[in-house]
Amino acid sequence: MDYVIFDFGHTLVNKEIRREHVFRNAMSACGIDIPFELVSESYRAVDLFLQYSSVNIKTKIEREDFYYKYNLFLLRYLGCTKDSDRYLKSIFKEFSKPNKWILFDDVMSSLKVLSKKYRLGILSNWDPTLIDLVKENNILFFFDFIVSSAEIGIEKPDKAFFEHCLSKYNLNKEDIVYVGDSYNLDIETTNKLKIKNVLVDRYDYYKYSDCEKVQSLEELVKILK
Repeated sequence: MDYVIFDFGHTLVNKEIRREHVFRNAMSACGIDIPFELVSESYRAVDLFLQYSSVNIKTKIEREDFYYKYNLFLLRYLGCTKDSDRYLKSIFKEFSKPNKWILFDDVMSSLKVLSKKYRLGILSNWDPTLIDLVKENNILFFFDFIVSSAEIGIEKPDKAFFEHCLSKYNLNKEDIVYVGDSYNLDIETTNKLKIKNVLVDRYDYYKYSDCEKVQSLEELVKILK
């Protein structure tokens, strides 16, 4: 194996304030206290059938429309439908506050170790800001290539997303391992292509997964040594 290729969001970086906390703050401002675990469960449920598309969503209005629908589904899942307009206003206000994408604590040290033995890349469903965020987090020099779905007009779980990158960079499937945090986007898709994969399950969401799984990149380093 020559390459370790990573997803980006929630694999290498996370929001400085996790979305569950932001949502709880918004609801708290409306006098509603929802346990963190229930909010987290609700997000994962809605994520299964409503995925943000960096290929199809390009304008501010399209983004706002998507998140209006997304947050409405979230409120319905939580049973908070009686005063949804007020809740939605509070949610949009809270999520409009600055909240950077930052590295998980184990990323920098793990990339340093892995880069000594493997070539590294990033393939991620992301908008055109991907390269800028990689630079801002001071990890650009680790990677041979960085590809966003917005750049090529294809996104996971479409197998063509990986096939395009394999062809462009002349990679053999047996020479890479793909590392990501989403079972349906990262693991199921690479399984179909017979690409080795590792699921990064930092919060133990996938208790009964049938794939190789780690809870940190430090564990990944041990597996790949």
